[in-house]
Amino acid sequence: MANALEATDKPLAVPLMVTFLGQREMTGSRFRSGFKRSMSFCAADTCMESLIRLTGHDEGYKGDDPPEQRFAVMDRWLAWWRKDGQAAYLAKHSEVAKVQGQDEHATRATQP
Repeated sequence: MANALEATDKPLAVPLMVTFLGQREMTGSRFRSGFKRSMSFCAADTCMESLIRLTGHDEGYKGDDPPEQRFAVMDRWLAWWRKDGQAAYLAKHSEVAKVQGQDEHATRATQP
């Protein structure tokens, strides 16, 4: 599923990709340019790369960092999402808020 979401540019995919940030079991490997060996990756890696592209927010994710560093970046990104990112994203993409059962007024009411 995460791989299917990777190439999307649909705003509705973002909340689903956020849920995949918890899928951190290494499920494959890939070669990165400039490296002589393959790097292990998980569904969360695939989603993190897409989330950065779709939201424009990056906490310093690098796909060639060791897993512990990538996961720490994902945790920081998730903290940003919960604190500010989700509300801002829903305000910008009202169609996503409607699908999630939130409207613009409800989103604003939950902001500090």
